[in-house]
Amino acid sequence: MCRVVDTLLVDQEAIYAPRQSNDRLLLGLKGSLNEYELDLLRQRSLAARYQKARRGELIVAAPVGYLKTDEQKLEKDRDRRVQQAIALVFSKFSELGSVRQTLLWFLEQELRSAG
Repeated sequence: MCRVVDTLLVDQEAIYAPRQSNDRLLLGLKGSLNEYELDLLRQRSLAARYQKARRGELIVAAPVGYLKTDEQKLEKDRDRRVQQAIALVFSKFSELGSVRQTLLWFLEQELRSAG
């Protein structure tokens, strides 16, 4: 677009005129190098994240019923009601044998208590 409307591009190092082939070439190379550099940073970030996960240190968000400590460790929520609710979910799942049946049981209980 800058070439069509004859606009100059300025950065910290130079002024580029996209209508000139040498400047277009330089802009294209800089763009490609920047894209490659961003891709390298993404790959390194993902590799570091995988290593952290392998060591068991990756905690993005604490699962329901757990709290993240200041040391980035997980511990069970101290609230007895939360612990009992989670235990009920697992016991109903064990009893009923499927997540769907467990969900339906809880929905039925909710309807009974609301009605």
